[in-house]
Amino acid sequence: MDTPGLYSKMKFGYDFMTREFRDSAACAVFVVKTDNLFLEQVFDDFNDLLEQFSRVFVVVNIDKNKSDLQADGSLSPSLESRDPDRIVEAFEMLTMSAPLRRASETGRLHLYPIDLRSAAARRLQASAAPVEPLTQGDEAADEPDAFDDFLNDLMGYLNSTDYLREFMTDTIRQSGKLCAEIRQHCASHLESVVDAEQSRQRTTLDAIARKQQALEVANTTAPVEWMADTLGRLKREREESVNTTRATFREAAQPAIATWLESDESLEQLKSTLKGLMDESCQRFLAEEEIRLTACARSAHAGFSLSSAEAESFAILGIDLPSLADESLSESASPALDPSGQAPDLNPFPVRMGFTDKLLFRSPDTVRKRLFKDPAQEIPARAKRGKLEDNAGEAIFALAEPDLKQRLEQLSARIGESAVDAYVAGVSRRVQAACTKVKKDLDDQEAHANQTLARLTELKEKYRGLSDLAEEVSATVHDLEEKHAPELELTSG
Repeated sequence: MDTPGLYSKMKFGYDFMTREFRDSAACAVFVVKTDNLFLEQVFDDFNDLLEQFSRVFVVVNIDKNKSDLQADGSLSPSLESRDPDRIVEAFEMLTMSAPLRRASETGRLHLYPIDLRSAAARRLQASAAPVEPLTQGDEAADEPDAFDDFLNDLMGYLNSTDYLREFMTDTIRQSGKLCAEIRQHCASHLESVVDAEQSRQRTTLDAIARKQQALEVANTTAPVEWMADTLGRLKREREESVNTTRATFREAAQPAIATWLESDESLEQLKSTLKGLMDESCQRFLAEEEIRLTACARSAHAGFSLSSAEAESFAILGIDLPSLADESLSESASPALDPSGQAPDLNPFPVRMGFTDKLLFRSPDTVRKRLFKDPAQEIPARAKRGKLEDNAGEAIFALAEPDLKQRLEQLSARIGESAVDAYVAGVSRRVQAACTKVKKDLDDQEAHANQTLARLTELKEKYRGLSDLAEEVSATVHDLEEKHAPELELTSG
């Protein structure tokens, strides 16, 4: 047997170290150096060895070449080399623990002081060459070979009936301990661990079943149908936004027209001013529409008209509708304002027919051509007052406003056809993709949970079978223990 280290505990106990061969041996040989004999930690796990084997032979490995320094400076053989039995006696009197002492007194423990190095050297020399007769002056001539004594005792024990009896009692004792250990392990710790894991897997399957039911609810209605009310509301809000934008344009355009009438600006400058106001109105209209779509996407259900059961289903599945809607919104941006939009035509421009114009039979078109023969040429304010009607401001606005209305209606149609439709299609696509991914994940989780549960059930059955087998063996061992009770009491003493 290996001996433990002086400064560390053994990694495995003797019960574990001897499992491979303790069913074929009834004794153990424990080797310890003289220097370590009196260290208590060397024998910390020795009781386990006594429980495993009925007979233990302790070999104290001495060194006969050791010498002590005397007072006069000379060297003399140490106590270990000249009388090793005294070392053993000191160990028995001073250091031997109670379990070791009981084992020694009952004959289960035997100590042998042996110089193993010298014994090995003699046997190697004997096998390598013929044995030469020892001279009379050789100190080893009359010295008994302690190793031979140990070997004779060991072989004598192995060839005796004591060995068979103790081997049998050791086997019975260890079988009982092993069966008890198996029963305890299977009945308590392992079974509780398996039960807890089975419960966890069943809980997982219940959660998967709830998610599968929620998935069925989420797949019953198409996202387009969920957004029908929202689409109608967005359309109504766009129509209201068109009217609001036209009113805002009126508030900005009429002062601009009045300013033009009192200035020397050309007709082209008036058209450019009105075009700029129209562009701003259209841009504001698109910005408001983007705000409405963003608010819809970031609402509680991203514009979906969901029942409480449908909303709960998405929550159970972990599908975040606002996040999916926000992703779709980034792909369905509102159409950009056309930078090449035409300025309002303002035709027929409201002109006043003077006396001379009527006398010369000039038509209104002729008067307009004379007044605006070069659209880029400045027109004095006095000429405007003389040639334009008193309600020219309202008339000019009436000519410009239909162009804005047409542009807003076109943008509204484009928003409905592209931005909103793209938003709804994007949300629908992402919801379907999310549901598909959730279904795949649930199928994988369900398969894994069922597989784990089946393995746990099989493992539990094996545990129970092992426990039942250990119970049967324990009954047989118990019968043997009762039958050989005297021998067991003797060897355990």
